[in-house]
Amino acid sequence: MEQAVDQNPASQEDIINAALDFLADLLGAMDVAADISIVSETEEQMVIQIDTDEDAGVLIGRKGQTLQAIQYLVNVIYGTRLDKRMQVDVGDYRQRHDEKLLEDAHHAANRVRESGKRFTLEPMNAADRRTIHHLVKDQYSDLETYSTGEDPNRRIVIEPKGATGPRPGEIGRWQGRGPGSGGSREPRNFDARRGGTYKSRRPR
Repeated sequence: MEQAVDQNPASQEDIINAALDFLADLLGAMDVAADISIVSETEEQMVIQIDTDEDAGVLIGRKGQTLQAIQYLVNVIYGTRLDKRMQVDVGDYRQRHDEKLLEDAHHAANRVRESGKRFTLEPMNAADRRTIHHLVKDQYSDLETYSTGEDPNRRIVIEPKGATGPRPGEIGRWQGRGPGSGGSREPRNFDARRGGTYKSRRPR
């Protein structure tokens, strides 16, 4: 994976190609056969899809930790050069994960409404915390959220607005922009078991 320490590519297209090469080599080292596709791209975010028939669990890991690590590496090495966030997904994992996350958040918010008491969610990563902060702010005007604890055990607390009494932990509110949508690129396919290369379907 020498490209991880290569000189800075000259253009955004070079950086994108280097990122896909990096993923191909990384999955090859993990002995995972897969297809890679850039499925959407905006000024702020690029979504890279990895599809595999038999090795999805290896790439996702427990509670998505392996996938988060892969995404972190891609962003540290290439996303900073592109000046945009690079989201990596495996199959429909993030869609299923987000649906479950939102379901749990609605359940917790309604529980707080009914009981009038704070509710602390399970530990989650920063992206999931942002999602819940936005959800409560946008859909539950009578509730508010804050984060407490340190990663990887940082979690969200949902409480009624104006709640009294000491809050557990520190307050860490988040403000920011929601995700956008954009164009797409043609898939790039590779079989990592045959050398970690891919063939571009994009016209040259």
